[in-house]
Amino acid sequence: MSDCLMVLQLTLQLALVRVGQRLQTRWSDLTSDQNGQTSAEYMGMLLVVVAILLAVIALAGNIGSTVAKAISSVFDKVARQLGA
Repeated sequence: MSDCLMVLQLTLQLALVRVGQRLQTRWSDLTSDQNGQTSAEYMGMLLVVVAILLAVIALAGNIGSTVAKAISSVFDKVARQLGA
């Protein structure tokens, strides 16, 4: 009877060792997989750039009209110099 228990115990230990090895291999595969990592990093950088641009636009307020007026005055100066 004790031989049967010993065989059962050894079989269970071997099975647990194999399961542990498989789990370790799967965990290693999951943690070392780099697929998609670069895309995620680029997306993070893009989100940071967009956030900065939105903050600058929000703080600048009427920067669009200021730029439009500056461009318009440059065109007016060029038109005056050309005699139009």
